[in-house]
Amino acid sequence: MRRFVFVGRLGAADNGAVPVVQPDATPVTVQFVAANKRLDYGIGNALQTLADLGLRRTETAIDLVIVAAMVNAADTRVSRSANAQDGWTRELDLVVPVREPDLWAAQGALLARTLRFLTGDHWRIVFRARPAPFATIATARPSLG
Repeated sequence: MRRFVFVGRLGAADNGAVPVVQPDATPVTVQFVAANKRLDYGIGNALQTLADLGLRRTETAIDLVIVAAMVNAADTRVSRSANAQDGWTRELDLVVPVREPDLWAAQGALLARTLRFLTGDHWRIVFRARPAPFATIATARPSLG
């Protein structure tokens, strides 16, 4: 059985060291910014749709979408049959870039317990600050360019 650590990245310049709970975990990078500086995985499109509808986008809401995308990435990319300790339970770590790491860290344990209840997996979640070019996304155009 292997533990996996999914590291969320925002752009090519976001390549620095990140806090990793278990150094021998298998790293998986989830790059959220495409070459055209647009948020990928449908997030940029969703932000644009919200803006077109005149709806307010908040940094916390954008962080929630990034957290959800990280959970989805981990849940769908790690095979239970190949990596579960008992045929079901996987060990998954997330390193998530957010606007306010302290706000999210206060709820990290609850989120990990909730995910364990929902999936049967062992989750550990670390929140880190978004890199400077992406510190503010909600007020910027969704293309960020």
